[in-house]
Amino acid sequence: MGLSIVWLVFAVVFLGLGVRHWRDRQAALPELKSMIRPSHLLGVPTVYGGKEFVDEVNEFVRRLNARLSSANRLAAFGYFAASATALVSAVLAWFKSPAPC
Repeated sequence: MGLSIVWLVFAVVFLGLGVRHWRDRQAALPELKSMIRPSHLLGVPTVYGGKEFVDEVNEFVRRLNARLSSANRLAAFGYFAASATALVSAVLAWFKSPAPC
């Protein structure tokens, strides 16, 4: 019976980790809205950043978000499989435990 409790604890932990990764797959880093800000440095108008830079950063952020979503989805499925395996092991340990003398 003690071994089945250990397996149940593992099943709950793996299920919790799986749910967390499943929720994290929807989280995304925000894109830059604009970095073009006029300002005056020593009376001379200057512009920080540019449209090309913002576009490149946003494309990088989109690709990163897609990869992070895939990685979190894969991790969630792995944890769900581990949770199911631990649950099956708990059931097997419960029914295969020797009877007390």
